[in-house]
Amino acid sequence: MIAQCRKFVASQQSWFFVIVAISMTPLVQGLLTTTLDGYVTYPQSVIRVLSVVTILTDFFIIIVAIKIGFLQYIRFDLSNIVKIIFAILFASAIFSALAENSLVVFSLFITLRFFIQIAALFSLIHILSSSSNFDTKRYFDVMMTGVFLYVAYIILIIAMIPDYAAFYWLGGLPSATNVRHIGNYVAILSIAAIGLFLFAKNPNQWHIVAAIFVITAFLAWTGSRAAFVGLIVALPTAIYVVRHKVSATRIGILAATMIVAVLATIPLPTPNPSYGVMRMINASDVRQSSDISSSRTIVWQHTIEEIAQAPLLGHGAGRFLGNMDAKYRYDLDNPHNFILQFGYDWGIAGLAIILLLLVFGSVKLFKLPIISPLATFCAVSGLMLMLSIGMLEGMFYHPLKMLLASALIAPAFALARQKQTTPTD
Repeated sequence: MIAQCRKFVASQQSWFFVIVAISMTPLVQGLLTTTLDGYVTYPQSVIRVLSVVTILTDFFIIIVAIKIGFLQYIRFDLSNIVKIIFAILFASAIFSALAENSLVVFSLFITLRFFIQIAALFSLIHILSSSSNFDTKRYFDVMMTGVFLYVAYIILIIAMIPDYAAFYWLGGLPSATNVRHIGNYVAILSIAAIGLFLFAKNPNQWHIVAAIFVITAFLAWTGSRAAFVGLIVALPTAIYVVRHKVSATRIGILAATMIVAVLATIPLPTPNPSYGVMRMINASDVRQSSDISSSRTIVWQHTIEEIAQAPLLGHGAGRFLGNMDAKYRYDLDNPHNFILQFGYDWGIAGLAIILLLLVFGSVKLFKLPIISPLATFCAVSGLMLMLSIGMLEGMFYHPLKMLLASALIAPAFALARQKQTTPTD
């Protein structure tokens, strides 16, 4: 048995172990933050708030990349203008962290955490493009397994909760600080299963259909509107990009499966009014709710007012919660809009640089050749999820969401880089 395990490990390249680490990160964080009464301990709170598991995964990716020549990749593959833009952004972000006297160390930590996430994305692209046996299908198979295990674990924990009435349902489930984040994690990871079904060569893929059904039903159960908005934007966009590579039949089966999964959850009991499909419908219906934005517009208005108070450098990353709680009594660590988040954190100049980089990356992605329809579909979906969820939630503030989205985006860039560097006859 040991010999077989060694043989298996020896047959793999680094990309396989990296995607396993990424796909298992939500589950590992869930295991470390599980509580059956809904109230986390102080160490569990630290793991959640500081994203300890995700940061360790980021470092693992970066270390693996360095061992196979990532520093040379940075030196030769990134244009000077991109390096200059990142350097300016990093310097301005550091100055922003030092601009106010409160929470200086924490602000620096959140700033560095963001740049570690960027380094992890480039590292992942390098690892995949440097692997001679990189298998796109197997890569996304691992991601699909990860989301299925994660959902199964949360369902198991829910079944074990001794007192449903006393449980803190909004923030007590494993892994996330809020059930909405769990919905976002699942939505991002679900792209792997959806892509595998749409582009599978074998016609008998009903096990993937079953997985998509379970994942979608669970997502509907979380009541995460941002996750569904993200999927509604991402899936049609990605399918349009690869429209000549996917069959209408599979698109129809996918749509029917997801619709049935959502409808199937409507009659199911929910443990809390903040859960379920009906919660999403009622919260989005002006006849049922006086504020369909769930108070986001009020937060956004006050955030804009605060940006106007420090338009040059901003207030520094990580200070939103403390500052806004003291002034407006908001218990939020970000404004639930990535444009306002970067404007508040790093000022107008920092926001402009971030938007410039996002536009540059998006244009480059859409111009990539479709080497693998599966990789292109997942990359476009990942990008659109990142942007659309980011308009309604703290997508760029929470590293686990960014890590999972990066895992979707990286293969398309890696395959394009492989093609550029492979000698032709």
